Amino acid sequence: MIDLRQFKYFLAIVEHGSFSRAAAALNLSQPSLSVATKALETELGTPLLKRGMKGVELTDAGRIFERRARTTIREADRAFEEVQQAAAAKSGKVTFGINSVLTEILGNQALARFYRSHPNIDVDANVSAHPLSDLNFAIDGARWDFGIMLLRPDIELADTLSTEHLTSFDSGVYVSADHPLAGQSELSLADLSKFDWITSSASVGASFLFDIFDSKSVPHPRISTVTNSFNLIRDMAKTVPYLSLLPHPFALDAIAAGELVELAQPYISITSKVHLVYPKHTPLTPAASSLANVFREAAKTVGHSSASP
Repeated sequence: MIDLRQFKYFLAIVEHGSFSRAAAALNLSQPSLSVATKALETELGTPLLKRGMKGVELTDAGRIFERRARTTIREADRAFEEVQQAAAAKSGKVTFGINSVLTEILGNQALARFYRSHPNIDVDANVSAHPLSDLNFAIDGARWDFGIMLLRPDIELADTLSTEHLTSFDSGVYVSADHPLAGQSELSLADLSKFDWITSSASVGASFLFDIFDSKSVPHPRISTVTNSFNLIRDMAKTVPYLSLLPHPFALDAIAAGELVELAQPYISITSKVHLVYPKHTPLTPAASSLANVFREAAKTVGHSSASP
């Protein structure tokens, strides 16, 4: 009979890449770990691991078992958490991922609300410009309870994940208050092509802009700086004569302080859609469900309108 301990031993070997390192991490002797692994393979009737040039590697059966083992361990942890939460309400832990741009637009207020209403629930927020492969693995692999993500129409998620549209927000072209184009009306694409830009990514931001300029047969502007940080884009745009494409909610404080101005132009805009991404076949824990509901409520305050007065 396979038990959870064998699942954990197996996953430790996979994560550490060797029996010796896994044994040290588990505070076991290497022979004991080897015996437990052999017993697991005997129970399943097939090898799960093989020794390769780079250490221990998974067999085809091992890769299948790894995914199921992670889900099993996660489900066991969730069962433990749910029983604890039923016995002592508002306790537990939530692990989720969120795109970096959404922390200021949505994450800060949602987490503040959640702490006020659930002060005894621990939260592990993973913040970055997550590539799609990381998102699929983190949620489908049961590392996160859910994700709060920007999803483009061309993005394909794993078929084991579900999505729920929470809100959308628009972006516009912003410059410093003393920029030569600030305050001008009836700007053309040719006007916008004469200045350097700072964009959010070489693969998305630049290509999006270039497609717009190409559609009007206008020369491409120079992309001077590329970054995955909207904080950096906003702060650079305040002090350097860049043109920047910023989400409207991200620019509100800088506009109120007189540091940024949205350019009046009809050519360049984008609507971003925020989604809750979660496992299709695994229910959220009560703690994770509570935080997801807080994000749903917070998303209602994020709208489409321009940030300009």
